[in-house]
Amino acid sequence: MASGSVTISSDRIARRFADLRQAGRCAFVPYVTAGHPDVERSIALLQGLEAAGADVLERDLLLANSDGREIVPTVAGLLLFGRDESVSELLPRAAVTAARFSGDSQQSPVIERVKFAGNLLTVYEGLMRFIRRYCDLSEVRPKNGHASEDESPVPARSSYHDGVVAEAVANMLAHRDLALRDLPSRVHVFDHSLEFVNSRRS
Repeated sequence: MASGSVTISSDRIARRFADLRQAGRCAFVPYVTAGHPDVERSIALLQGLEAAGADVLERDLLLANSDGREIVPTVAGLLLFGRDESVSELLPRAAVTAARFSGDSQQSPVIERVKFAGNLLTVYEGLMRFIRRYCDLSEVRPKNGHASEDESPVPARSSYHDGVVAEAVANMLAHRDLALRDLPSRVHVFDHSLEFVNSRRS
């Protein structure tokens, strides 16, 4: 099943489903949480699924791979479906740091800094909660980059479109270079702007 190089292709998935339709068979696409309940049993489960004929999860979505001797979750499988504890232990560089600065630059004092670790959904939801704690996110486009200021002694909160921020967070998580071990992705919340930082190889 998982021999040689495997590429993700919507054409291959479409052909697989067409073959199944022609044979009058339903597709067997199981959902597996990588690393649950532990790595050894997770690998045994993947091997059992291979023997049972489930190849869409393993081959077409490339969530697991095999060298002919054993099946192991790929980084994508671990990030998508791994338990938070397993991701933190096996892939600590996938964590993202978020910081709120009291000003408009990284030289400003830090109000709060939080490290988010776990699978992609956990990190995504944690980052969105962090941003919402310090910014107003709405379904309509704000008139200005931040809320209107008045005579209040408390500075106005920045206001952004919810969909734009959600897409920026998702893009940052999807396009990280996880080969960079000591340069984690970062989200910076300033008084009047947001910054999403992915390090890159020079």
